[in-house]
Amino acid sequence: MLALAIHLEDMIRRGEAKDYVDLARLTCLCRERISQIVRLKCLAPDFQVELLYLAPTTSGRFPISETP
Repeated sequence: MLALAIHLEDMIRRGEAKDYVDLARLTCLCRERISQIVRLKCLAPDFQVELLYLAPTTSGRFPISETP
């Protein structure tokens, strides 16, 4: 999700999308979900690095989830 947040912000920066409403239309997600995803960029940089470079798991499931 963090990688997606980075990608979505880059799309706005490059002019491929005008705003979150435009991103919502392009991705078929609601504007609120786009906002939730992009807010991941507000995490501290060391947390972002940790999330982006999680080690692969053998079970196919990551030990971290969005839901509690």
